[in-house]
Amino acid sequence: MKDWNVFQEIQTLLMHRPVFAFLGLITILFFLNSCSSKSKILVDGLSTKEETPPGTVQVGSNFFADVVEVQNISYREYTTWMQRVYGEESQEYLACLPDFTVWPREMRYGEPLYREGQHFYHPAYNDYPVVGISLKKAEGFSVWRSNRVAERLLIEDGVIERIVDPNKDNHFTLDRFFYGEIDSNLEPQQMVLLPVYSVPCEVGWEQIARGDSNNEYGLDSLSRKFRKNKPRFNLYDEVRASRGHPRYEPAPNLSTAATGNVNGLQDIIGNVAEMVWPVDSSSDMYTKGGSCKSTLEEAAISNSEIFTVPNYYTGFRNVCRYKFFHPLSNKEL
Repeated sequence: MKDWNVFQEIQTLLMHRPVFAFLGLITILFFLNSCSSKSKILVDGLSTKEETPPGTVQVGSNFFADVVEVQNISYREYTTWMQRVYGEESQEYLACLPDFTVWPREMRYGEPLYREGQHFYHPAYNDYPVVGISLKKAEGFSVWRSNRVAERLLIEDGVIERIVDPNKDNHFTLDRFFYGEIDSNLEPQQMVLLPVYSVPCEVGWEQIARGDSNNEYGLDSLSRKFRKNKPRFNLYDEVRASRGHPRYEPAPNLSTAATGNVNGLQDIIGNVAEMVWPVDSSSDMYTKGGSCKSTLEEAAISNSEIFTVPNYYTGFRNVCRYKFFHPLSNKEL
């Protein structure tokens, strides 16, 4: 396996894009920390042990889920990369930005950090779920994340060379790799196994939310922790009761502030509703798990709510599966 020099990565980033050096350091350390364990998986009938995809836990044979909802700091890494590669005035960059106008008027004027995107950019809200996102933008982030993780793994394994200064014409994508547009050291007919992230479908979300529990909130009702302490969700009734004011406008909390489910997933219930792909081919989009504006009954795993436009109480969580990739040569095309 080819050595991956953290300090060389940071030095290169400082030379070419100093403004992103700190963000790059966080990203590299995150990858190093998240790719340390191995999981036994089954892909296309083949059993193998692979690294647990960054930021996830295993919830099935070849099924992984994010521990937390996608946070501001993670989505900001995406928008920063898009700005750097495509340009600040590009349609690609502008199209991926959250909608900063989703916060209610009384919240925007009562709290400066809810104005002009400061809730998204301010480091105090790094670990809060990203909101103001459409399903299309969530899927765009998922594709970008798949590309960046695959690129990092292929570089580490010596399959491809690192692109020092990526731009809109030469940056790595799985599609370019698959169609042979990226030079690789793979032998003919050799395949690689890579993680692919996506927004879950309804059934997949319910699977990761419920786990092996026997209730509508994915909790181990027999555990000592459950019997001793009341589960804590960021739901409307709890927020209103804690503030002691019936007119208080609830808002999303830290992504790790509530009770985790049996799979170890944080805030699968409450805080922000999570976007899912519908099971059928209808045009309606849905959210699951309820939000800070939902009651306990509305947040039940089997319940779904229609999602129409981005708002301040809806976010998303990625799921991930390993897939085989074999880059085609120009001759094969």
